[in-house]
Amino acid sequence: MGNTARLCFVVCIGLLLICSAGMAGTLNVPGSYGSIQAAVTAAVAGDTIQVSGGPYTENVAINDAGHSRSGLTIQGSGVTINGGFYIAASGSPSTANVTIDGFTIVGGFPSGGHRVGVMAASTGHTIKNCIIKNVVGSQANGIETVGGADNLLIDSNEIFGCFRGIFLNPANGITIRGNFIHENNGVGVGIGCDGQSNLTLTNNTISGHSLEGWGMGTVGTGVVAHNNTFTGNLVAVAWYGTNAIDAENNWWGSANGPADATGTVEVPEGGTATPPMCNKLPAGALGDAVGDGGSDTTGFVDYYPWLGSNPNPAGSAVAVTSLAGAVGQTVQLSAKLTSDGNPLPGRSLAFSVAGVAVGNSDTDAAGVASIPYLIAGTPGPRTITVAYAGDATSLPSSGTGTLTVSAAAPTAITLTLEKPAGTPVTSVVSGEAVTCKVLGNNDVDYTSACTYYVQYGAGGSWSTVAPKNIYTAAKAGTWNVTAVHNTLTATKPLTVTAGVAMAVTLTPAAATVNVGDAQAYVVTATDAAGNVSTPAAADITWSEDGAGDIAGYTYTAVAGDAGKAVRITATVGGATSAAATLNVNATAGSGTILAWDKDTKKFYLCSNATNPQAGTEITGSGTYGGIAVTVSGTGTNVTVTAASTSLRVTWYLRSGSLYRAYQYSNGTTAGSKTATFDGTRTLVDGAWKSGFWGLTHTISGGAATYGSAQQ
Repeated sequence: MGNTARLCFVVCIGLLLICSAGMAGTLNVPGSYGSIQAAVTAAVAGDTIQVSGGPYTENVAINDAGHSRSGLTIQGSGVTINGGFYIAASGSPSTANVTIDGFTIVGGFPSGGHRVGVMAASTGHTIKNCIIKNVVGSQANGIETVGGADNLLIDSNEIFGCFRGIFLNPANGITIRGNFIHENNGVGVGIGCDGQSNLTLTNNTISGHSLEGWGMGTVGTGVVAHNNTFTGNLVAVAWYGTNAIDAENNWWGSANGPADATGTVEVPEGGTATPPMCNKLPAGALGDAVGDGGSDTTGFVDYYPWLGSNPNPAGSAVAVTSLAGAVGQTVQLSAKLTSDGNPLPGRSLAFSVAGVAVGNSDTDAAGVASIPYLIAGTPGPRTITVAYAGDATSLPSSGTGTLTVSAAAPTAITLTLEKPAGTPVTSVVSGEAVTCKVLGNNDVDYTSACTYYVQYGAGGSWSTVAPKNIYTAAKAGTWNVTAVHNTLTATKPLTVTAGVAMAVTLTPAAATVNVGDAQAYVVTATDAAGNVSTPAAADITWSEDGAGDIAGYTYTAVAGDAGKAVRITATVGGATSAAATLNVNATAGSGTILAWDKDTKKFYLCSNATNPQAGTEITGSGTYGGIAVTVSGTGTNVTVTAASTSLRVTWYLRSGSLYRAYQYSNGTTAGSKTATFDGTRTLVDGAWKSGFWGLTHTISGGAATYGSAQQ
């Protein structure tokens, strides 16, 4: 029974191991995981991660954290990753034998001061069916290995547009096969490597490098390159020391073999080394050069025999034309397919825009294919991708361009006036600025594409810095502001009110009242643009030196003002008016002012010349309030003499009402003065004034002062 139990135990353990080995699973991105890194973190040894959708922007690290990920496969099937993959050094658990399959890797990720598309730091990995491109910057590599990353397989990839295509640090057993490595011209090297043993290059096409297609130093044993195609490189194979490179049976771009101007030690099939041989003729009809790092006698590049024709499909390149168009417009997408600079006619190119297939089109005799594309959706840049699947004579390739999509042309525009920017307004104060914003009915901002003007007469100014859409208002009123875009216009009314007062006027500038009388004033403010406004009473600060008060716009004289001249000013903002003078009569009744009253047609001595009849009537020659007067004339032509001055009035009536009046003043320091009343206005002191104005003599100290007052 003991042996039976032991056998059962062993069988069970074996079955458990078999079951465990078969438990590898499939993880989906984005189905189950939102990122490639998340799926890698969750994966265990032997799992497969299938990635779709994208593009993804990630720097994916594959390491042994927590458990082994040996044998992990990550499949992309054309998915783009903006970044790259880092396969960490093996440990326990192991990260050996990882496969990266089918990705388009763009830009790489930072590693050790430079960028790398795929970094392999452990053994047994496979990188296949990928497109690795545009990994740029000093020392950047499409694929790079660290020392000791043995048994690597680099299979059926396209690597281009990088600083360097591939760089291999010392290792053993690496195979590079079936790849298309071209135009990696940051430094101009397709493959650079050092210290390799048992390195195999087969069925690769390496072309278009400005320095060397493949360069190798410290060459170990077992380094072979067969059935490869080297074309368009300054040097196809460059040798930098130690053992020979077996580069027999390759196509160098000519049936005459590679150019070898300096000579290498040639090792024939099964023979011994021959003296250095050169391959210089026929001049101008040789293929890519082989080099020996500068030595004429020790360069070991064994290139003979060579192939008389290309064993591999030729490299190809797709150049996509970038273009621009508007939503709703049909444009022609175009691309050119070439091989070694020569057009490839009759090949089908597959066009897609932003990852959505558009269709296929065949190349013409010039290698150009085009296809119409109706632009829909929203404005913005879109990537045009054109892919060539390859055939028996030319390798697959693809290229990208940019379709810059603008909005459909507007059929109407809307103008908004803003102050500050972002806050719509319909009115401003003179001197303030508004910003014009224009939006098309296609939701595109055309502010910078418009010209602007304001209605004639509004004054003001426009900003002088593009887009010249800021208007500073001037004249008060409501004015139309207009924006123009091509044939479209939009208009908005803008109401401008008077700005900050720069000058203030107070009228009347002089007036005479009795105690208890109210004098109304008019205040006008003028701003910097010349706009005149009447400020609200609440906006006026009054100043007066009288005993009375100002209410609203009116000053009322009180007993304390009797016989005084009250000075009054008005301040609006920071501007103050000139002082107005308000003369307040001492008392009612007899006064010292000689005046003629238009209503009674009589002379009076009064204290208020605007209402003479409130004073003492002069009925004949005599003394009135201490003032001696003489009256002469009768009827409608009367002269009154006082204080050596005379005041004469001649008047005419029509239907009992005053029709004409002529006044004459003599003897004052003002000289002879006249006033003529024509029934509605008076010519006095050389100017016509509305209503009746009477001449006055103010008598004081035996002398009289000339004046005038409106009745």
